Amino acid sequence: MANSYQLIENAGILIDFDFDGDNLKTFSEGANTGFAIKKDEKAFLSVDLWKPFTKKLTDENGKPVIDAETGKQKEETLFMLKLHTCPTLVR
Repeated sequence: MANSYQLIENAGILIDFDFDGDNLKTFSEGANTGFAIKKDEKAFLSVDLWKPFTKKLTDENGKPVIDAETGKQKEETLFMLKLHTCPTLVR
């Protein structure tokens, strides 16, 4: 599975952005490295990242649903959308 940096790099390549490994950062990455964002600046690139997580199943009474084969509580994998935006950063 690709990590956030690989997804941002791939998205930059698709729009023919000259990505050098350091000139695309998320808002929090830019703030942590001393960059600022111009007032009213909008992100020029956004990347959707679907993060998987598991949820233990319960019945309508809140009791665990047990798998007959394993004897353990059943789980299901769900996906949560995380949106990464890349604003224009200035130093």
